[in-house]
Amino acid sequence: MSDGCGRGIKFSIEDPPALNQEIKIEFLPTSHPLFPAYKITCLTVTFISNYIGPFAFSTNIFTMATKPHHDADGGPITDEQGVYRFKPRAFNIVWGNDNRYWRIPSTRSNNDEVAELVQVSWLEVTGLVELRPLKTYQVTFTLSFKEDAFGWNGSPVFLMAKVGKKGKYKWRRLKELESLPKVPTEVPSNSEPFLVEVPDDVPDKRLYFGLYEVWSGKWKGGLRVHGATVKEKK
Repeated sequence: MSDGCGRGIKFSIEDPPALNQEIKIEFLPTSHPLFPAYKITCLTVTFISNYIGPFAFSTNIFTMATKPHHDADGGPITDEQGVYRFKPRAFNIVWGNDNRYWRIPSTRSNNDEVAELVQVSWLEVTGLVELRPLKTYQVTFTLSFKEDAFGWNGSPVFLMAKVGKKGKYKWRRLKELESLPKVPTEVPSNSEPFLVEVPDDVPDKRLYFGLYEVWSGKWKGGLRVHGATVKEKK
């Protein structure tokens, strides 16, 4: 059950409940990866009657402690004659603003800047760029593992991309992430490029792309995201 603000609630009652019976309510801990950003300020529980049936929760008064996700900063995207390069701050990163899960560079000046994944069970790193019609583009991420990387064997990491918000995704599983080197490496490789065609007959020619592993529920960490490239194939 959810309290309407995104936090999970567990509760238990006797059967049948007595009028004004106390209900045990347990919120998922604030250390839980899905709910790091909220703190409760008000909770009331009221029984409407003394039989199994309607009862009301009033739990909608919450305050946001921090903004949990990192929103893309368009500045770190460069366009060099059809080659778009993304630095880490150019990505939308789920849980990227919480240093328990990610470490995101705070400045644009360092050419060696990198986003470091500490640990997450929900991996989502996405980018967005406007492309030219009737062109084909190759999409790559530059990634590496830290010495203490963990949780990647058997975790299905996918590169996904579509043209236009209503477009259809194409995808590829990145098996390279099961044994990624500790030096920056382009994934997928040039020998097996991930290509996206931009048609002329769609009004929205923005490319939505990203890295995803949101299915296994496994904890993983130690990934370094150096950037991404969207390159026109000539």
